[in-house]
Amino acid sequence: MENSSGCFDSPTGYIKSLVEQFRSTGTLPPGIDREDILSIDIDPHQWYRLETELGLGETDKFPKFFYDPLVSRLSVEWMALPLHELVVEIFSSGLYDATRHIKSKCSIRTNEQFQQHKDNNYVTTLKAPDLALLSGKKVLILEVGFSQTYEQLVDTAKFWLEGSLDVTRVVIVKITEPKYSCPLKNAGISMLQSLGFPTDDWDIESQFCLESGFGPVTLGTTKWVGEINMFLEHVCEATPPTLPLSLSDFLEVDADDNRNIVIDWEEFHGKLKEDLLKTAILRYQDMLDRCYGREENVCRVKETPSRE
Repeated sequence: MENSSGCFDSPTGYIKSLVEQFRSTGTLPPGIDREDILSIDIDPHQWYRLETELGLGETDKFPKFFYDPLVSRLSVEWMALPLHELVVEIFSSGLYDATRHIKSKCSIRTNEQFQQHKDNNYVTTLKAPDLALLSGKKVLILEVGFSQTYEQLVDTAKFWLEGSLDVTRVVIVKITEPKYSCPLKNAGISMLQSLGFPTDDWDIESQFCLESGFGPVTLGTTKWVGEINMFLEHVCEATPPTLPLSLSDFLEVDADDNRNIVIDWEEFHGKLKEDLLKTAILRYQDMLDRCYGREENVCRVKETPSRE
């Protein structure tokens, strides 16, 4: 999503207002979807100042920031959907099992910031991958994209490979869904009630229908999650490994220490059904919050006395 900062004195002022609102209320202004990646062009000096003013090194996991000095662009990710977190969890579990016997020689990190230093363009850039496997000076990076496009994921992979001496391979996992748009984004509470849709959090889950193990998820005739697909790709400076993956594909390990990296797809499919429903519920609750917010604003306007 491109920026809409026209009514602000500067792009940094726009970003600061969004971040401050999100931190205090967990919400964003109308027209900005929390699932979208916000991209805005700012120069390096503006980024360094913004980084200091917002105390970005001290923030929680979200919002997540990534500044690319090659194109002077800041990207802001507001949230991760359950599907995104599930993929990170399942790959982390596979790597943990494969490295359990050599845990003194490697470690698995999630959402830890790394500084880029191979190329001067990246010398002051910090980024937190979804998952990193560290062994000596070798690093394997996993990046999972749901809100990001495939092209953005590939750019992120190139960023890691070109900006760090230690990153030798990057695995990207792209989760695809037909373009989502809230089916009831302009509805009011009275309209929802007339349609028989829930207007509070009570027993929402039981009203959704998961049509298959990969979606879609529907409520009546409305669709809240589309059918999900997923693919994995290696981006590396050498020839990509073939399946099944093993530790030696990514790290320098002795033959006796080499193990296959086994992903428990049965566990994944079981949890996927739960997370598809969670995603639908999150989207529905977000729609409800916006409905009630609009009605509260209307009530305030009506109650505001006129000035004579």
